[in-house]
Amino acid sequence: ERFPLLETDDGYVALVGVDLNWPEGLYPVDLVLYPASGGPPYRLRADLKVRDRDFGSQALSLPTGMVDLSEDRLKQVQGDNGSLRRVLTERTRKRYWQGPFTRPVRGRVSTGFGVARTLNGQPRSPHSGTDIAAPRGTPVGTANRGVVTLVQDMYLSGNTVVVDHGWGVSTVYAHLDSVAVKEGQLVRRGQPIGTVGSTGRATGPHLHFGAFIRGAKVDPLGLIEVTSGL
Repeated sequence: ERFPLLETDDGYVALVGVDLNWPEGLYPVDLVLYPASGGPPYRLRADLKVRDRDFGSQALSLPTGMVDLSEDRLKQVQGDNGSLRRVLTERTRKRYWQGPFTRPVRGRVSTGFGVARTLNGQPRSPHSGTDIAAPRGTPVGTANRGVVTLVQDMYLSGNTVVVDHGWGVSTVYAHLDSVAVKEGQLVRRGQPIGTVGSTGRATGPHLHFGAFIRGAKVDPLGLIEVTSGL
């Protein structure tokens, strides 16, 4: 993997995603740093420690048809997932994001990142984003500057928008009531991209806010935290 470095007052940083599903353990990492001015590279060795975290659990009751999917619905969900996978694994070499990432909407966190969910008594995958409860119609702003790569009405996530911030960083905004942007549009940080809703599989109005770094599911509030000083 090749990660571009961002120069800061304290040195250089790179945004590297550790996926939610990585098991606990110690991972050896070999770093090769290539000077922009040329010359021999610097080689370093480090260990990355991934800790096992308890994100908590949540049990939800939903209409049976939203949990036990028919064959046609399952095909639709698989198609939706394919569209998401396509845009979330893109690695735009240009950096659009500038400065820290910010919350797209104010509100109470109703379901945190990584929470183990049970739907109608059936265990499901850990929550891949952060749910922020807010009244229907509340404007949703982009977490940072970027290009809209997907606008699609999906069965589970409802009206969904994906923004590519460059360098492999993308954010997801789901269950929107309305959408105010289109694919290919350059958006600035904080620019409204839609409004809070409950489209798709949702128990009430909220924003599902997700973040991905080169396809790795990461805590969107963690992304906000680590970029706060940039």
